[in-house]
Amino acid sequence: MLKQCGLPLTGKKSIKISRLETHIKEAQKLCLKRYAYKQSIPLTDLSAKITSRDVPTICAEAVPNQVVSIDIGYRNMAFIHMTRDRQILDWKHVELLPNSSYEPWEVSKKIREFVTQLLPKIDCTQGSYIIEHQRFRTNGGSAVSNSIMLTNVIEALIYSNLGLHDSHVDAINPAAVSAYLDLPALSNKYQESLNNADLLWTLSQKNKTKKSSRLSASRHRFKKKIAIAIVDSWLNGVGNDIESSTMETTTTKKDTKKPKGRSKTPPPTDLELPQPLVKIGYNDEENNLVQWRQYFELQKKKDDLSDCLLQAMVWLDWQVHTVGLLKDLTKIVGLKLLLRAIKDEPQLPSQQ
Repeated sequence: MLKQCGLPLTGKKSIKISRLETHIKEAQKLCLKRYAYKQSIPLTDLSAKITSRDVPTICAEAVPNQVVSIDIGYRNMAFIHMTRDRQILDWKHVELLPNSSYEPWEVSKKIREFVTQLLPKIDCTQGSYIIEHQRFRTNGGSAVSNSIMLTNVIEALIYSNLGLHDSHVDAINPAAVSAYLDLPALSNKYQESLNNADLLWTLSQKNKTKKSSRLSASRHRFKKKIAIAIVDSWLNGVGNDIESSTMETTTTKKDTKKPKGRSKTPPPTDLELPQPLVKIGYNDEENNLVQWRQYFELQKKKDDLSDCLLQAMVWLDWQVHTVGLLKDLTKIVGLKLLLRAIKDEPQLPSQQ
């Protein structure tokens, strides 16, 4: 149940129960807020107006009309704007700080421009923003690199800017996304590489070795290739006839040398990719999938675009499971479960 709702699986039983209760309570509040807004009913009057027949409609509000998924980086960022039916409205890669200027005033200016000029404007009644939660350390190492500190600053700035517009923002743990996709076991060669990278990481913080650096880089590149392969598979599996070439290395007469910086890690040929959680767009024509497929093929930073799409797809699936959970609980407990969430809940600005 925790995994299906995107919640952490660690901790004692009491902690897990508390975590699930908090998730249910917050989901109830958001559902009621959206329902009240759409019905033009003040939250204070909602308890007197809703009946058991309204419960399915209220619970369904856990899946918003729109979602904006953001993948954070201190140089490059990406976001995707999707509907609840998984139709892609916008999908962009953004060079945030291409000139390596990391002064606080420059970073804050760029983030403000990113939020106000590039991101679509949706309030909490219409949709949600989901942001990749940034790490503080790597595998428990005491050292915190400059890039990690900078991405944490960027994450906080995005939250603060979105908070000015009555937005609903949800943090996404990348590990939870990977776990939910439930990728099959990797080949022995790659699994050994990943295990060795984990074991050597802590030592490499104090005594940097070429072997540990290579293994860590190999692990990172391999994860990127998996994400790209999944998105490529999904985009190719919805009826368009564009050939897949994301996982293949191609050369031309003018380009016989491997471009500088391209990963030397071979693609995972023995990896069975998961099927789409839900088809990307119910109507291929309306969703313009051929256009998005071509756009994805032409981009250099496919990993950033892949990450934000995976986040959106998985998060929407989590919300579908949350809807089912709310409905089941309401059947058992009755309207009291929803009415309890209304108590002491502030009204929306537009309803005051």
